[in-house]
Amino acid sequence: MTRRPKRIATLYLGAVFAAGALVGVAGYRFYAVNSAQADFQVAPLSPQEYRARMVSKLESELGLSPDQTVELQKIYDYVGERWHDIRDAMEPEFEAMRKERAERILGILNPEQQEKYRAILEEKRRKREAAQASGSCY
Repeated sequence: MTRRPKRIATLYLGAVFAAGALVGVAGYRFYAVNSAQADFQVAPLSPQEYRARMVSKLESELGLSPDQTVELQKIYDYVGERWHDIRDAMEPEFEAMRKERAERILGILNPEQQEKYRAILEEKRRKREAAQASGSCY
């Protein structure tokens, strides 16, 4: 009679261990998949794509009327123009800060490092100009 409760206890212990292992494996796979997806970088939306997505989202979530949607688009137009005006006005200051930073960094590098850093700066400049030409923020 004493053997039966030991067997039942052993079976329960085995079942709990198996269930824990199953939950652990499932949890690990869930975590590993999400971590891998988080590392994947998605290209940023263009200003036009962002605007279209936001207008669509607000239109559906708020139940905007057609007139409200037109007004919302006008608001996005106005703010977009102002954004570009402000950014263009501040660009000389940004450029001065970039130049100061580059000069200070070049001051701590040896000649070989300076050459590599100048190449990095040139690549960043090209990307910034491409972003400006496409109308996106940089």
